[in-house]
Amino acid sequence: MEEYSMNVNLHLESTKCMEIKYTTRTSVESICLDLCERLKIGPVARHLFSLRINQTSIYLANYYTLFSDSFKNGRVGPSLDLRMRYKPASIQELKKLDARAFEYYYLQVRDDIVKGLVPGLAYDDCQPELTGLCITDMFRYMLENSVPMQAVERDHKKFMNKEIVKRHRFYLSTPIHENLLKLNRNMKDQPNNISFVKEQYLLEVENRAPCYLQEIHEAMLDRTGPDGNQSLLVNIKTPTWIDLCTIEELGFIAFRDDCSVELSRLNGIPIYIRFKSSLLMLSFVSLLDGYYRLSCKWTFNLCQKLRTESLSKLYWMKCHGPVGGQFSYHKLEIKASNQVGSYIIRESESSYSTYYIDVCVKASSKPISLKVSVVADGYMLEGNATIFDNMQSLIKAYKDPDGEIYFRECVPPSDFDVSQLLLCKLKNDLKYAVGDSSDLMKDNTSPVCVPLKDLEIYGGLGLGSFPIRACPRQRPTAGTLMGIRVRNVSNPHCQSNSVPHSQGGPWCFVKNEEQGFVEREYCDIPFCYDPECSGFAKNHDTYTHYIDFNGSVLTDIKFGLKLWNSDRVNEGSARLVLSVLALPLAGQEIDDLGIGIEIFISNNQSALRFGNKDRPEYEPTPGLLTSTNFTTFTLNWDRGFITFGVEGRVKPIFLAEIRTKNTLLEAQKDRFDFYAVQGTDVIWTFPFCLDDDECDVHTTVGGEFQQFWPLRQKDIGEWINSQNLLFLNSVVPAGVGTPSLSNTLQIAQHSILHHSRDN
Repeated sequence: MEEYSMNVNLHLESTKCMEIKYTTRTSVESICLDLCERLKIGPVARHLFSLRINQTSIYLANYYTLFSDSFKNGRVGPSLDLRMRYKPASIQELKKLDARAFEYYYLQVRDDIVKGLVPGLAYDDCQPELTGLCITDMFRYMLENSVPMQAVERDHKKFMNKEIVKRHRFYLSTPIHENLLKLNRNMKDQPNNISFVKEQYLLEVENRAPCYLQEIHEAMLDRTGPDGNQSLLVNIKTPTWIDLCTIEELGFIAFRDDCSVELSRLNGIPIYIRFKSSLLMLSFVSLLDGYYRLSCKWTFNLCQKLRTESLSKLYWMKCHGPVGGQFSYHKLEIKASNQVGSYIIRESESSYSTYYIDVCVKASSKPISLKVSVVADGYMLEGNATIFDNMQSLIKAYKDPDGEIYFRECVPPSDFDVSQLLLCKLKNDLKYAVGDSSDLMKDNTSPVCVPLKDLEIYGGLGLGSFPIRACPRQRPTAGTLMGIRVRNVSNPHCQSNSVPHSQGGPWCFVKNEEQGFVEREYCDIPFCYDPECSGFAKNHDTYTHYIDFNGSVLTDIKFGLKLWNSDRVNEGSARLVLSVLALPLAGQEIDDLGIGIEIFISNNQSALRFGNKDRPEYEPTPGLLTSTNFTTFTLNWDRGFITFGVEGRVKPIFLAEIRTKNTLLEAQKDRFDFYAVQGTDVIWTFPFCLDDDECDVHTTVGGEFQQFWPLRQKDIGEWINSQNLLFLNSVVPAGVGTPSLSNTLQIAQHSILHHSRDN
């Protein structure tokens, strides 16, 4: 079978990625297990980890393979991250259980804080706390690597939150130095400094950001179910909460090919949820299934279609997970009264590919543990050189009642076992329990998953869909059950342009009579705002149309952007070049020559892509561009620094330093003479071009029309002078719906347009 390889991103101090080998049959769980084993993360804590698609919030279900349709046969798939997905109930218990998992979790939290990805620790609200955490991590690095304080201070950027560096880059030296000295003084008498610092760091993050590791899943709630007469999907409208069910009330989860999910409850009618894609759906289902296994029933999958591969193997072997010897001995005493020949098979809690058989024997009043190792050809019992094909063959070899070792009756795992495998269950509720459900019903007031509000369905981020959030929080009040909640909903109707987050424009749900399914369509409502001095741009390899700044020496500009095609909102992007020369070049070539910069703007991420002195840092900018209204941006450049943001917002999107040394930009002293634009069918508006009666367009050699400008209705009869070739028509790009931009002037190559009102 052909073998492939790829790198998985890691949260480690030295190694940032690790190569994995896989085939068409390798599951995500197998990859996680292999990575955890190589990272020396134990068999118990490894169940907290999962693979996430890089730069997204989508996790892959355990049964998934990298050869699914979404991964293009595994050859050109997206980059993956190994992350601790499920939050353990206690940081201290995680440290006792698995030091390597604790270390990995610390570095994951640290990396997320540096990148500004921890909810509840935003710069605007928690700047002092963020600074304190970053300096604490610098102190930890000093202790752990025996690095002098001066060296850490010089390299402070890699430890500090990027937003702090942007806003206070020239004022950080003093507070860093003073606080490192203070920490050094206070920690001299503290034993095991490094471990203590990490633990306090994580506890502070948990206190300040209890929703860390939350996941938000956008979906639509179907109130009528798959067999309803009208499959109407409802939108989130108000912030009032409605309880749907507790996690205990979930009986099972099922899903269909149309990406709809059924949450069946023990008490109440099922809940139907529909997702935009199978990847999003499976990410959500695996989240519920994972938390249910790690806090309620470790041996039970809520969704049988997502059966955990390792769980199926254990079920076939009648084998427990890595429950530990103490639990196993307790269960043998309770369920089998330590009768001779009673035994339990369990995975090792410290080593991979190792099992233990705890068996009651004549020679001992307590069970003994026999080690079984997995070798290349099968299973081998410690002290016996015989290799057995499988565990069942090994057990059958010891069926003699008079033998020293006698395997008579296996005590199998139960859905109601409560062991150390319930990593997300609160410690006070984690008492060894074996047997049937009656043992657990004696105390039915304890939370059985992660605490209250750890799993919520709520609205407020978008219309036409609602987000579902799983958020580990602090312990609830006694007797309160964690549950699934949703905000109040209203009947579907066409939304207006003024509603925020409706990026594609006004829309409504329409039932497809032929296919029988409900889909969202955008309403045919004209746009109201059509500013002057606007133009349409498409993407091409090179910039061939430039507009000058009319001889003005500018250090800041404002401009507006709106997407033309409402069906491609998520893929919307735009590019702006500022240059000292009008040459037919690509962005990389402009950067190589040192004659300008290129700014990349999209609904995914934005950055100063070319012309940056440092490596570009892409900022996440979801929902930045819409097809309903112009987003007005501000751009300022001064003394080699450029600031880009949205008008009216205090926080800029980015602040970057322009590469000017030994370039034409150094000689120009912050002066740009031309600008050029491109985009995925984007409408631009530059108000400053109205300050001059002329709009000078410099066209260079190129075989494609890049930019289009509308003629104002009042100017159509006026004199137009062109030295070469002009076309006057209504331009509608193929396959793209158009807001009314009629009478568009299309300029052929080598043409120069002079538009004068005086003639």
